[in-house]
Amino acid sequence: MSLAKCHNVSVYRKKRLKKYDTITFRCSQYRRFTKCQYQVKAKAFHDGIYQIFCSQHHEYESLENSIVPVEIRSVIRDLAPNGLSNGVPTEPPIQLKTKYITDSLINLCHTYNLPSLLAQYRSSTTDVFSLDNINHWSDCQTKDIDRVSKHVEYLNNTLNKTKSDLQLNENRCKKQDETNSRLQQLINDDKQSKKVLQELHDRKVNDLKKQCDQQETNLIVSEQIKLLTNQKIKLKQQVKEVNDLCTSRGEQIEKLESSKNELKNLIPDRFKSDDAIKTLEQDRIRLQTELDLVKRDLKEPLSSSYEELTQECELL
Repeated sequence: MSLAKCHNVSVYRKKRLKKYDTITFRCSQYRRFTKCQYQVKAKAFHDGIYQIFCSQHHEYESLENSIVPVEIRSVIRDLAPNGLSNGVPTEPPIQLKTKYITDSLINLCHTYNLPSLLAQYRSSTTDVFSLDNINHWSDCQTKDIDRVSKHVEYLNNTLNKTKSDLQLNENRCKKQDETNSRLQQLINDDKQSKKVLQELHDRKVNDLKKQCDQQETNLIVSEQIKLLTNQKIKLKQQVKEVNDLCTSRGEQIEKLESSKNELKNLIPDRFKSDDAIKTLEQDRIRLQTELDLVKRDLKEPLSSSYEELTQECELL
């Protein structure tokens, strides 16, 4: 907006290229001044940098179309070696011309965000030039140039300082990179050492586990040996008891053998005794039978005799 106001132009066309955008401005009063071919071209780079190119002046600003006095016109001709004409240059001007220098200074001030006396003066004055106007214009131009020069010097100093700081930071970064590289190497070595130590530790732990397992196995074997020893002692005791029992049983068997032999010797006598017992039993049975017969035979007479005696006693 400030560019259009400063140059009295409006946007004509825009074109987007690969590295930058181009914006073409034309005279904002082109409808009134149809022959005015004044243009301003701006290159807007994608990184925020602008480049501005403009033609010499508007068609209606030429001295032939103005009412500038002849004296002022001669001074302007001296400032502009090519003079003032209706033609419009198609290339960016190189000669030292008032309008071009003014626009360039104003653009520089705007680019660096600096106040411009030329811009203020141009906005407050008309296109009619007088000697006082030119002197004031020159003073404003000188002050703007000084301001821009000081700012450029400040920028150069800042740039040099920034370059020094950048170089210092690059050196620091380089040293830091070297330090980081050494630290990384130390870290890698430490990791490798830790890995080796871990492997040794794992191997030692495995060996200790094996030893513990072996000790535990030995302890179990010792317990089993102790248990088997106790069992062996018990078995020996049991064997001794069994042997004693066998000896005792052998003695008993010997005694039984002698008793058996004695019984074998007594068997014939026993058979004889059995025969005698059978004979006696038969005699007893026979005598019992005879006794029963006698009792039966004597029962009736005795009963009758008893009754008779009873009757006799009653009679008495």
